[in-house]
Amino acid sequence: MKKAITLLFTLFTVLSFGQNSFHLDRNGTDTLVVEVKNMNADVLYTKAYNWVLKSYKNPDEVIKSKIENKYLRFEGYCKECWSYRNYMFNATYTMTFEFKDGKYRVYANINELTASGMVIYHSYEGFFKKDGSVKKPYEKSLEDLKNYLTNLNITILKDIKSEDKGGGDW
Repeated sequence: MKKAITLLFTLFTVLSFGQNSFHLDRNGTDTLVVEVKNMNADVLYTKAYNWVLKSYKNPDEVIKSKIENKYLRFEGYCKECWSYRNYMFNATYTMTFEFKDGKYRVYANINELTASGMVIYHSYEGFFKKDGSVKKPYEKSLEDLKNYLTNLNITILKDIKSEDKGGGDW
């Protein structure tokens, strides 16, 4: 049931925001440029920065670098966000944002693959053949990671586009 819900959510988000979908290769992700009309760089930065503050337990630890109104880089951890042979695994990732008026550029990298209570013999680089193509057993694993990062970017984008309610009347 959980996999069916995840699949439906992924299909919905990819169809709705297809132009904002990551492509993973052996070096990480390609760069996405996301248009956000009528919003200047300082507002985009502030909303993305505030999203990190709201979304992570220890935001000061996950934010690795920032240049106010221009650049934001943070590291995160996803629990059971990719599968291999019916087992679920964890990963750490880095997302980097660069802001300009009306748009931002984002790219992500998978840093480490981990497992809860198990020794893991997989590395992200090990998903790929020497020619850069994906090894067949890891196609689903790579798709899982791509979907996780794409959905994370979409969540941030939705928050950026949302109207600030300001905590006024409840």
